[in-house]
Amino acid sequence: MEHPVDPSRTEAEVAEAFAIADLVRRVAGDTGVHVYELEVSSPTDYVCVLWVGEALETLLGPTPAGLDPEQAWEACIHPDDLAAYHATVPELWAGRTTEVEYRLVGFNGTTRWVWQRCRPRRRVDGRVIAEGIVSDITERRRAEDALHEARERLRHLAYHDGLTGLPNRLLLEERLDARIAEAARDGMAFPLLFVDLDGFKPLNDSHGHAVGDRVLQAIAQRLRAIVRRDDAVARLGGDEFLIIGPCVDGPQDARTAAAALAQRIRTTLAEPVAVDGLQLVVCASVGAALYPHDGDDLPALLGVADRAMYDDKFGGRRALDAA
Repeated sequence: MEHPVDPSRTEAEVAEAFAIADLVRRVAGDTGVHVYELEVSSPTDYVCVLWVGEALETLLGPTPAGLDPEQAWEACIHPDDLAAYHATVPELWAGRTTEVEYRLVGFNGTTRWVWQRCRPRRRVDGRVIAEGIVSDITERRRAEDALHEARERLRHLAYHDGLTGLPNRLLLEERLDARIAEAARDGMAFPLLFVDLDGFKPLNDSHGHAVGDRVLQAIAQRLRAIVRRDDAVARLGGDEFLIIGPCVDGPQDARTAAAALAQRIRTTLAEPVAVDGLQLVVCASVGAALYPHDGDDLPALLGVADRAMYDDKFGGRRALDAA
């Protein structure tokens, strides 16, 4: 489809334009490539003087009556991409080549991605003429989106526990390193809590792994709800969990924060978990280590928290009181 040719053109220019248009039609065929020419009259205004290709039919679908091709095209640009599309006009007016990718939502409801490149040139009479190409890149974008989603899924699998969806030890180490850097920079402290479930193994043996898995999922959701938004809870494996507590002013505040968080964990996890009509109860033993008092990396802090957890499990809840 062509727009009416600018009447100010010479016969030679008109003949050349139609010759080029005919060549492009023959070469492009059904490749989804479309060529156009604009006259840019100001940093905010332009008019399409020549269009070669079948973009309106292949990208937009049937055009409603009363819309010329230029109006139809702009009516189909995705609202979220309009700003990027219109931002090319002042660039063309300034003499700079533009490239932009945006979505077209056709009149038939189909959304397609296009890549558009336009190169301006200022003629001797001062007019700015811009020559451009539009290409359908929907399949490329779909492939890129699928690849991105696959990478995100792989990243999630690499950093999260498959059963509970909680961060695993690998992600916990990254978050702990970030928390240590934050605390060291600001001269602060924070607790690391080790949580081990009491009575989970007999429950798992009695009711089966499927029920045990659902209990672990419920426990994971409760731990998520307990911690602050900027804290981290992770599953180490089995029925063991780690929680990075908040940064506070000093060791005493860290002890207080650890004790309060541990009590919330014990109280919350002691509530029965409903699975298939059963009311199942598991309790928690909790041990804490304090940064920087007990260490400045995961192995050191985990060792202290692990020993404190065993003291809590077998020593009458002494660990946090003695920390």
